[in-house]
Amino acid sequence: MKRNILFVVTVVLLICLTVPVFANNDMEINGVLNSRFDLEFDSVNIDPFINGTLELTIANEIASDSFFKLEAELSTQKEQILRIKEAFLDFYFKSTDLRLGQQRIAWGKADGINPTDHFNPVDYTRPFAEENRIEIPALRLKHYRNDWIIDMVWAPFFIPSKFPEPGSRWLSNGGQMPSLPSGYELNDFKVEPLIEPEFNLENSEYGIRISRWSGTIDASMSYFHGWQKEPVSHINMIPLNAGLMDLIIEPAYHIIDVIGGDFSKDFVDYVVRGEAAYIIPEEEHVRNPYLSYVIGFDTYISDKSYINIQLFGEKESEKKNKLGLTVAYQYDLSDYSQMEINGVYHFSDNDFLINPKYSREMSDDFSFSIGAYLFFGKEGTELGQLSDKDFMFIELKKTF
Repeated sequence: MKRNILFVVTVVLLICLTVPVFANNDMEINGVLNSRFDLEFDSVNIDPFINGTLELTIANEIASDSFFKLEAELSTQKEQILRIKEAFLDFYFKSTDLRLGQQRIAWGKADGINPTDHFNPVDYTRPFAEENRIEIPALRLKHYRNDWIIDMVWAPFFIPSKFPEPGSRWLSNGGQMPSLPSGYELNDFKVEPLIEPEFNLENSEYGIRISRWSGTIDASMSYFHGWQKEPVSHINMIPLNAGLMDLIIEPAYHIIDVIGGDFSKDFVDYVVRGEAAYIIPEEEHVRNPYLSYVIGFDTYISDKSYINIQLFGEKESEKKNKLGLTVAYQYDLSDYSQMEINGVYHFSDNDFLINPKYSREMSDDFSFSIGAYLFFGKEGTELGQLSDKDFMFIELKKTF
């Protein structure tokens, strides 16, 4: 009850504080009120979960050459009641755009799997949300020259990915305990605290992306220098007397360099998209450099049906290659209702995910959807370890 009261009070305060400051004839205020009911079930329990969010967007063209946008999300979740999604200023010059503030930097042309997209960390507390990237404060400059676009980004702060709290449904099991060498027994096991990089100019992130539209193909090349947003666990084994050994886990963040490229090309009835990145850890002992890639196509099979198929994978020397497939199919039952089914399959581990969904627009500003996420695979595989975390959902969305 207290959480709901706090949610309502926060909504009122946000509206009261922001509207008078920015209100004028050109002010645009939009919102989305979303209510979602999840029915989570496993082999033993069925757990209902209700979450409500209010997304409020305030946009204002300050002058002919500048623009302001603030987008905030208020939620009933106790972990994060208020979240500032975007808050930035745009300045428009003759051939250059400048954006300063909290923002999403989305690089890549593939659908959902983007090997070149490294600025924004991931919110793993919402692993299957339509957009689970965390916005970051950054300075972004886009320069336009004929058919070319030069996109430069500087992010001064390190912001890590967000992981579920202990006891959460989506908290990982943490993997298997490392095996000790023959003849040794475990004496002590310790996990060192995770230390985030210090805030200084040396730890800031930057990147550049150069793209060109030739009339037949849209392609780009990019470079990123910054931090891997998920920590890597280093295992230290310290042998002692009498066949005993201490095992110490040291999690740490590491710097990577990413050289990437992407393209999309329209044919008569379909679009082909591809994206790849060569990822180079700065410290050689962390991981070998590896190639991450995705290629696929999408097309309208008929006036009412659409399909998107992508092949994705990772290739690293001296290790087993990873290969997977995504499929998304949509069928319009009417002008106001739609059925869709999405799937992910990993060839290497034979695990997969199926996501059926039905959506209907009840009016111009109100929609309803129902669906499910079903996980299959052996224990220990990426999707198989979620086989007891299937869930259904019902979602109501109101825009204003």
